[in-house]
Amino acid sequence: MAAEMLATAGFGVTVVEHMASVGRKFLLAGRSGLNLTHNEPLEQFIGRYGPAADHVSAALRDFTPTDLRAWAEGLGQPTFEGSSGRVFPEAFRATPLLRAWLARLSALEVRILTRHRWTGFETSAQTSPPTRITIIDPLGNELVMTPEVVILAVGGASWPRVGSDGAWVSMLRQAGIEVTDLDPSNAGVVVPWSEAFRSKWAGKPLKNVAVTVADTRLRGDLMITDRGLEGGPIYGLNPMIRSEIASCGFAELHVDLHPDLTPERIAAKWSSRRPSDSVSTALRRSLGHDPLRVAWLREVTGASAPTGETEIAALLTAVPIKVRSLMPIERAISTAGGVSLGVVDQTFMLGERPGVYVVGEMLDWDAPTGGYLLQATFSTAVAAARAAVSRHTSAVMEPSTFVEVTEGDRLWRFETRFLNSNWTCIWGRGCLGIETERSVESGHGCCSWGAQMDSVDEAMNLSAMAAMIPDHLFQHREVAETDGIFSDDTRSNTKVVDGACIFLNRPGFAGGAGCALHIAAVEAEELPLDWKPSVCWQLPIKVDWELTTADRQLPADHQPGIAEVATVRGWQRRDWGEEGAAMAWCCTEGPEAYVGEERVIDSLAAEIAEIVGETVWVKLRSKWDN
Repeated sequence: MAAEMLATAGFGVTVVEHMASVGRKFLLAGRSGLNLTHNEPLEQFIGRYGPAADHVSAALRDFTPTDLRAWAEGLGQPTFEGSSGRVFPEAFRATPLLRAWLARLSALEVRILTRHRWTGFETSAQTSPPTRITIIDPLGNELVMTPEVVILAVGGASWPRVGSDGAWVSMLRQAGIEVTDLDPSNAGVVVPWSEAFRSKWAGKPLKNVAVTVADTRLRGDLMITDRGLEGGPIYGLNPMIRSEIASCGFAELHVDLHPDLTPERIAAKWSSRRPSDSVSTALRRSLGHDPLRVAWLREVTGASAPTGETEIAALLTAVPIKVRSLMPIERAISTAGGVSLGVVDQTFMLGERPGVYVVGEMLDWDAPTGGYLLQATFSTAVAAARAAVSRHTSAVMEPSTFVEVTEGDRLWRFETRFLNSNWTCIWGRGCLGIETERSVESGHGCCSWGAQMDSVDEAMNLSAMAAMIPDHLFQHREVAETDGIFSDDTRSNTKVVDGACIFLNRPGFAGGAGCALHIAAVEAEELPLDWKPSVCWQLPIKVDWELTTADRQLPADHQPGIAEVATVRGWQRRDWGEEGAAMAWCCTEGPEAYVGEERVIDSLAAEIAEIVGETVWVKLRSKWDN
């Protein structure tokens, strides 16, 4: 995911994979349907990450379960929500999604080096970027790479046969990076079954039970394995089991075989047994135990179950099992431990190595199964990639240089970096808005605060244009006629209706979603910039005006008499004022909007020409094209 984000933003990306093919652990996850994420409320979702929730919450809010589903659907793999809230691809397999993903990476010219292993940082390299890393190729030759950005995403240590062997722990520690010991997570517990029980019942489920460790109780099914117990309740209790084993040398699990019955109800049922029934027979007849439940209870109690009503009820609601270890890490679903969250910032960049990011299972966070593992892996990768794009803008576009055009006593300076980029408006195609939380669903785009007028004349013109919009193209016509189109009597800002500008038609409106002024102008076969407020059609173009003074020296080769300098550049977060600091997303910062088929100077030619005037525009194009 990080490679896709970086490549989309214009980085040249190389993926180093030490296996013969990429995505092997992803394919392994697909054996059970590929549980991508979960559809529970986001605050509850974030709480699943326990002590690490505060550190990963920003990443999860910036790339949400909804975003992950949209990404999968964008690759031609629609998703569905199961009855438990878990989200899966409709194909219920990982292969189609991985195949489409690799095709997209190929189209983005991402280079994938298989059978190449990252072996650490070059020992002589300094910690400031660019970082020098060492790679071993298939022939055993050591290569040194000096990338602008390094994103480490080599997994934990579970299922090492698919690639994540944890060998990186010693490399990072040697580099002075704090790494917490890796432990199995979402792993079963080891229970030494008798050979008779194991040979007959391994692979069979113990359904509808509740398991308690310390004060935490989880409900679900358990699976008898040849070495112990697996299943959702065990996985979810792993943190408590690890803690108990670490402090006491063992953990005591209590299994409730009748989570829907009170001890009193169990005792009443037991009291109705036939006097001649054995314990096993009474369990079957009076309490509905199947042969597995009977055999399992005999196994864990040593065939010494009590017969008294109170005693049997107490046992069946809390069958004790003492365990001394989880399954080995190579048999765990995931890994706890990893790079300490204290040595990375909120974008997961290493404080001691600027430009190096650590994401996914390498980080010291833990979560249960149910879609939380893959979601956090994707979200942390997206957060790191977006931060890298923002931090290393010079690697996304060419360095900031300027094409200059003189107009009388005014000097126009045009920033080539942004105007040569492939930025494009993605409203309705993934725009995340300008509010404090990213949102595709609202469809508000950059219209959340209404439009600010630049003059009294512009306010008068807007009033005239609003009156000309056909009713069927203006969703909020009735509000406009009743309360007006401005927020107050100063007529300096358009009215905000239900969280966005009064002129914004919302998704589903019969006349078309989007700016009513824009839609009406197109229908009238006129330029939208003649109808819309200047701030709306000028975005994302910004002009900085500066008078020349003694403090503002121009180069010696400029003609004398320049009184004013106008710099035309891309709009930035700071240009939104105080509100910009709180925005969760700015379309000119991240890679999402750099997907246009034309350069900005071509796609926004009419807007730039209107800003600078025809004479300057003609001179500019002549210089630019030459």
